[in-house]
Amino acid sequence: TPIVGDTTYGDSNKKSKAAHKRFGRGLMLCSNKVIVAHPFYNTEEGRLVWQDQKRLNQGVVDVAADADDGQIGTLWERADGVVMVTVDMEPPPKFQGLLKAEEQRANMTYEQTKKTS
Repeated sequence: TPIVGDTTYGDSNKKSKAAHKRFGRGLMLCSNKVIVAHPFYNTEEGRLVWQDQKRLNQGVVDVAADADDGQIGTLWERADGVVMVTVDMEPPPKFQGLLKAEEQRANMTYEQTKKTS
């Protein structure tokens, strides 16, 4: 399924054209949480460092880092032993504005639907 506003892969039906008109300023896509396998701790050398960290912390390694820019990163180990990193951040102001506008639009639509039911 194409992403709303995608002019390259979007289809040409009426709904897609309306979406393009509404979001023609660009794709409204935001990833504010990413979880990936850690690029270093899953290498041979990195596994040794990770195991040392586990020994120092009595088997518990769940390191969180909070940066001034609102990003938070956490290192953790899956049950299968793969070391993962999770990074969370606040959505950018432009995207937060879009979410607020969409919530207001949805609430208005819901209220109008309730009145006609």
